[in-house]
Amino acid sequence: MIDFAKLKRDIPLTEILAWQGYKLIKSGETYRAQCQLCNHKSKRAFVVTPAKGLWFCFNCHRGGDGIAYVALVENVSVQEAARLIRNHFKGP
Repeated sequence: MIDFAKLKRDIPLTEILAWQGYKLIKSGETYRAQCQLCNHKSKRAFVVTPAKGLWFCFNCHRGGDGIAYVALVENVSVQEAARLIRNHFKGP
């Protein structure tokens, strides 16, 4: 059983997104990037708020936490996404 809250505390969203190929640009207390989900050209559409552990794309109107992102792009359940994250960052 994976403790979702502990996983989110231990592995920052910025690290999960970097693992997923994002090149985040610091913008005040947030980060910005080009959204890989909708491939919008703007590098400002995808916003990451590390203090809240959330991301949001203003173009495709999707958002969530790191587990939700991995679930979306890998087309798996949130439980499987959490397992993928844990295994990548901490080993099986």
